[in-house]
Amino acid sequence: MALHRTWLEINKTRIKNNFSNIKKLISENTLFLGVVKGNAWGLGTAPYAATLVEAGVDWLATGTLEDA
Repeated sequence: MALHRTWLEINKTRIKNNFSNIKKLISENTLFLGVVKGNAWGLGTAPYAATLVEAGVDWLATGTLEDA
């Protein structure tokens, strides 16, 4: 029997696609702040932040100093 009945799958391509779709809905002059916190749902803070930067976010924020 499995210890956990739930799991989380992180798809970097979908993160980038979601960001792209959001950017289409907001003004060209609007800057986008990507939030990185809590080990990025198991993806790891640094890889998740890199994915957001690759997608084109303008800024990054963290929930805590430890996340930074």
